Amino acid sequence: MAFADGEWNEVWSSTTYLELRDQLLMLGLTTQEFSDPWVNGAHEVHIPIPTWSTVTAASRDRGGNWGTVTDTAETTGVLTRSGGYASAEQVLWEDGLELPWPAVEQTRSRMTYQIAKEIDKALFALVTTHAGTAVDLGSTTDYIARATPYAASTAAAKKLPFTCIQQFATKAKRAGAIGGAGDTVGELWCIMAPEVFAVLGQYVLEAGYSFDRLTESVLTGPSVLTGSAWEGRLFGVDIYSSPLVVIPETDAKWTVLCGGRRGYASAVRPPVVQYFPPEQNQVSTQPAHLLRQAGDYAGIGLDATYFSYFTLHCESS
Repeated sequence: MAFADGEWNEVWSSTTYLELRDQLLMLGLTTQEFSDPWVNGAHEVHIPIPTWSTVTAASRDRGGNWGTVTDTAETTGVLTRSGGYASAEQVLWEDGLELPWPAVEQTRSRMTYQIAKEIDKALFALVTTHAGTAVDLGSTTDYIARATPYAASTAAAKKLPFTCIQQFATKAKRAGAIGGAGDTVGELWCIMAPEVFAVLGQYVLEAGYSFDRLTESVLTGPSVLTGSAWEGRLFGVDIYSSPLVVIPETDAKWTVLCGGRRGYASAVRPPVVQYFPPEQNQVSTQPAHLLRQAGDYAGIGLDATYFSYFTLHCESS
């Protein structure tokens, strides 16, 4: 089926949007309940956020008085464009002669992947800021090394990632963030560096736990040894290992971010894709296919009680 040059923009924009959403980890770990008007072109979306000062439940006999709800208020958060990323790539005319469609399509897909990485990092930073003050764990003697093989220095250090999840799960349950069944993957989550997850996996196995046993009622098949970002569930918290969490530099610390989907709203606007064939491309210095893409994102914190942020000691430099 042949497309006119202008129609490629629409086709590619739709394909890019699907690829973009599929590759974003943070988009799956935050709510999009408020994003539809924003992604359809609205400059901002007002999000009502109820605040509860005191809610009192009173005993009631048949025909008696109902309990009252007191001191309720509503604040309004505004979901606006936080930022965006764009890229431009060219496929030389000679390359286009040899591989016209696959060359340009692979370029578009690679551009989408790069934009997705940048948006994921930006949303991760926004959520980390929303999580507030970090809880510091470990010490100068109990630490996880920042260099290969990224080993824990002591038995106490090996337990540090486990402690993060345990403390966050307890906090979330006390706050009522874990519902009845709680079987939705990503409802409560924890993101850590792959190196820190390796330490967690070692501790869990040595302590006699099993990710497979802990997650078999939720998902069947995935193992602690699979290579996906989702690693397993512990205490009702889904664990992800991701390069979004960087290896700490000198005098920095490992970070572990825990949160809940309902505590943060995010959105990604359908991207704009422009394609210029060699006959129309007046930007490149030589004949080439030119492809440009741009995508916007937004994020807003709803409830900080859904989050915990931990730092874990590294060895001193």
